[in-house]
Amino acid sequence: MVTVTNEEEALKVELRPILIADFEVEEEVPGRFLLDNTHVRIDFLLRPRQHLIDRGVASDWFGLEVKSPLTTDPKKKGLQVAWQALTYAQSQFGDRRPAFVAIYPPIWEFFPVAKVLNESTSRHYDFSEAHWLKCFLQKANVGSFVVLPKQRGWRIEFGAGSTRMSSYNGPSKITNVGIRKVVGTWK
Repeated sequence: MVTVTNEEEALKVELRPILIADFEVEEEVPGRFLLDNTHVRIDFLLRPRQHLIDRGVASDWFGLEVKSPLTTDPKKKGLQVAWQALTYAQSQFGDRRPAFVAIYPPIWEFFPVAKVLNESTSRHYDFSEAHWLKCFLQKANVGSFVVLPKQRGWRIEFGAGSTRMSSYNGPSKITNVGIRKVVGTWK
């Protein structure tokens, strides 16, 4: 059983009006992990509304898992939500299997940014451990749901910044970002 914090409930309350505007929303949806039939429950299952579908967004259901990075150990919480989302991407909820699962807030908010010295140029650059985790999660069909207050919208991002869809641009030109099934090795 996963414990829900007040911070997580507050995040869901903030998120609901954003989601309802653009998606059919089902909350606290029970399902099963396909590998061993373990019972799971995802925070949200979402499907784009007709105005997004008319702009070319696929009508597939996808999942959204909400966790708060406001803990004493945000990295640990980030790894936990990453694993949780990964298992939900390999789960079935009733007769629906999500095309992908997104994490909110974005996974990088669980990992601090550090200044790193590039010895060959003697310049510092920003680096976050979340970079490699995002790239790994993309292979498992897990991305991040990003709220964009200035644009009054959102985007769903995978890997090193590839956008799947957004409220302002519609679908990505790369049609398989975040939904390509990667099994085993590839060349």
